[in-house]
Amino acid sequence: MQHRVYSYVDRGFYSLQIRRFWELFGREQVLVLLSEELKSSPQATLAKVHRFLGVKEIAPPQALVRHALNYDTPMTPQERNRLNPLFESDISELERMLDIDLTSWRSPA
Repeated sequence: MQHRVYSYVDRGFYSLQIRRFWELFGREQVLVLLSEELKSSPQATLAKVHRFLGVKEIAPPQALVRHALNYDTPMTPQERNRLNPLFESDISELERMLDIDLTSWRSPA
């Protein structure tokens, strides 16, 4: 096993990771959520998880609501401009795979 502390870019190619989960578990057993959903609607997102699992809905802990995606430092314009072209094809593949619009992921700095 390879241990790479700063492998953020490698881990950003989500389509490969999702395909692997689908191969191992089947599509019907994998729920894919966007972090944006968790940040904008933590309770609705948790309810979606409950429905997917077939369990009784419970209120999310306040720590989830407060902590959802509070990064210490935002991405700089230079970082975004460097990463956008790198991830373009993976974003397009995710849109096809998940039938969702990820235009916001392509936004310029």
